[in-house]
Amino acid sequence: LFRWLRLNQWIATKAVGWLPLTLYDKTQWGPSRKTERETWISEHLRGKRCYGGVDLSSTTDMTAFVLLFPPQPGLETAVWLPYIWRSGKDLKRAEDHDHANYQDWERAGFLTICEGDSTDYEDVERVIAEATALYDLQMVGFDPYLSRTITQRLSPIVNIIEIPQDIKNMSPAMKEIEQGIRKRQ
Repeated sequence: LFRWLRLNQWIATKAVGWLPLTLYDKTQWGPSRKTERETWISEHLRGKRCYGGVDLSSTTDMTAFVLLFPPQPGLETAVWLPYIWRSGKDLKRAEDHDHANYQDWERAGFLTICEGDSTDYEDVERVIAEATALYDLQMVGFDPYLSRTITQRLSPIVNIIEIPQDIKNMSPAMKEIEQGIRKRQ
């Protein structure tokens, strides 16, 4: 832990994961097959109140737009709905380096692989705009880094808030998420 948290050295995370995978696996909802999952989402989440968060990447990282649907009438437990993008450049090398099967994730519908060496922000913007039409999207939080252009274009259709990704802003939210997962909320 010292090397990871104090020296910022990447180490194998299997021994030091934030949450045990067995606990995380218990949070999964709905069917896992892509077409069945899409039907379940349409039937259970359409029109429901939700909150979004976006983390934009530049080249080799992943971009994420995640919706949180808190418990509400017709939805007994919280549901997370992630949309993830990754550059397609050097994908095989990235899979080997990251120990991740990105192409399998794409086939399963959990990841969109973008052509070229960066994430297509217009695709991210389109998905957020679609979410405002499908769900009762209350607001979307953005890290101000890399987000000025996309937030200016989205602000007429959804409430945008800045959430810098630093310990002061992220720690309280992550503690609350961890408590909810541990309570299986």
